[in-house]
Amino acid sequence: MSDTSAPVDPAIKATYRHVCGVEMSADAVAIDTGGHFTHQCYVFVRNRPNQNLYAVKGETRLGRPIKSASVLVDVNERGKTIRKGVRLWHVGTDTAKDLLYGRLQVSQPGPGYVHFARELTAEFYDQLTAESRMLVKTGRGEEHRWLKPAGKRNEKLDCTVYALFCVQMLGLHTLSDKLWARLEAGLEPDLFAGGGVPVPNAESDPAPVQTSAQPSAVAAAPPSPAPPPAARPPAVRPIVPNSFIVSDSWSSRL
Repeated sequence: MSDTSAPVDPAIKATYRHVCGVEMSADAVAIDTGGHFTHQCYVFVRNRPNQNLYAVKGETRLGRPIKSASVLVDVNERGKTIRKGVRLWHVGTDTAKDLLYGRLQVSQPGPGYVHFARELTAEFYDQLTAESRMLVKTGRGEEHRWLKPAGKRNEKLDCTVYALFCVQMLGLHTLSDKLWARLEAGLEPDLFAGGGVPVPNAESDPAPVQTSAQPSAVAAAPPSPAPPPAARPPAVRPIVPNSFIVSDSWSSRL
């Protein structure tokens, strides 16, 4: 990934239509800086300081928090470390996988239940469950580690782990029921103005965002009364940070 071509930019700026009709965008993005393009990732993040864009690196140390410590570091094109550069966040990947796999065992909707979109393919679930927790010998003795069999792909699991990191960076795991209700209210469609869904601050209790019609949207004469809206089931407040809709194929796997 080079910063000049920046193929990641469209994905970061993309919007997605919620079932209620509201356009939603990403509130936070994590980019794995491991592999062969570490310097390019650092440049990409450094050039976008105000986009909730995080440079991350997986950390498998036992007991490492999902949102762990960060350091200021950078690497030039020759691979030499530059001090006080980009802020790099270490992510406790094993801790995140423990949390995720524990939630996948919850078979009934409620606290901890994970929802998936019906459109997801079998390949998604194969990658999500590609790893197993195994006892291995380390320099500190025997420890449990999440390991992937040779030849299997696990990109979907990695992306879900980093999504859990973004959830904690946004503080979504600390929101009260009152703030979740206001977040849900933001999903109600506005017939006159669009926009994304505001994410409440976990440390404050803001009032709901009010929107109004743009002057250009006001008709010269009163419009005819609109027919009553069709009945639809009430929106469901997310139970876990990574809310999806469960698929029949996944249900059969539990």
